[in-house]
Amino acid sequence: TDTDTDTDTDTDTDTDTDTDTDTDTDPVEPFTGALADGGFEADWDGDWLIYPSTLTNFNISYTGEGIYGSTTGATFSAYAGVNALKLYGQYTGTENETPVYQEFAVVEGQVLTLSGWAYMAREEAITASDTYAFLALKYFDDAYHYYGSASSAWITYGSATDTWTELIATGTVPASATRVHASVEYMQCVGGRSCYTSGSVFFDGLVLE
Repeated sequence: TDTDTDTDTDTDTDTDTDTDTDTDTDPVEPFTGALADGGFEADWDGDWLIYPSTLTNFNISYTGEGIYGSTTGATFSAYAGVNALKLYGQYTGTENETPVYQEFAVVEGQVLTLSGWAYMAREEAITASDTYAFLALKYFDDAYHYYGSASSAWITYGSATDTWTELIATGTVPASATRVHASVEYMQCVGGRSCYTSGSVFFDGLVLE
């Protein structure tokens, strides 16, 4: 009778570990746009847009221009060059927004920074907390569905006067957004109440990176 028994034991174990890491990511193309005439030196020649296009509550101010309401003969001086943009409210009696902007194509994941300088003259200072101005990056798709924004600090009734203040807005392009508006914004009577808050803000030296 065959009584052989197989007593061998297989003690081999597989100790291999897969240490490969997939580092491939979808590339984000570098932003190649640049603001045209960020200092408004070419006056209002079509580089900048305003929405709606029928708005007229803005002007291009120049160095040496008299400050509105000044009783001492004060004059305006641009931050750089000789011109700057001046924005003020629409005086509709209710909340209103005035955006002056340039539009650029973007892709998801791009980090953009809009910077520039703002000036509020003492004689033309904003008079209430419901009105303010700032820089903004506003995101849209090709059908102009809105995907949010990034904004700078605000120029308000409590901001310093008679001095140029740097403003910076930084944001990352969200999913589905394909366009950005690099925008200067003036908001009047925020909150919906009936008001005619006065004041104006000048902008100059705008850069988009």
